[in-house]
Amino acid sequence: MDEIVTLKMPHSFVGQILDVLRMEQDAWGYTQSYLLGGPLDIDRLIKADSTATEAGKMVDFYQGIIDVVERQY
Repeated sequence: MDEIVTLKMPHSFVGQILDVLRMEQDAWGYTQSYLLGGPLDIDRLIKADSTATEAGKMVDFYQGIIDVVERQY
């Protein structure tokens, strides 16, 4: 397991971090959907060099980070 790190920062910083984490998670979720045959939206980000399985793992990875940050928020 990774070493635990404690950060102290303004409340608004945490909100911004969560926003970016959710955007990244959304991009991976859209990538997974597209790779599984979903429609292409040219205004959406698709992560390069990934498979649907890898993209799904990244969605879960970001959800784990979001969950940990939200518990401390």
